[in-house]
Amino acid sequence: MENGSKKLKIRVFGAADCTYCKRLCEEMSMIGVPYDFIDANAEENNSICDKYNIDKLPHIQCYADVDKDIICEHAGPVSAQVFMNKVSEKISGKKGSVFQGRTICKNCKKK
Repeated sequence: MENGSKKLKIRVFGAADCTYCKRLCEEMSMIGVPYDFIDANAEENNSICDKYNIDKLPHIQCYADVDKDIICEHAGPVSAQVFMNKVSEKISGKKGSVFQGRTICKNCKKK
């Protein structure tokens, strides 16, 4: 996804054993949105979690540059499509703007 000439990136702070975090990551992959996953419970990630005040998981951010320009973020359970729609609204400036990713197949749900 691009915002003018800047390529937008998605960062997901989560826990490897969290159902909501797993679901969000699966949905991001299913709709074709690349993202970086950061295990918020891993000791080596404490400084980045502190920097962004990560205290609720999952926590998802859309940014233009690694250490600045967070365009949109959400803390707590959210579907990937809802979050990406918020990002689309932010960058387009149009209320109700919809992110057009890959369609999620309704028959391919995990059992």
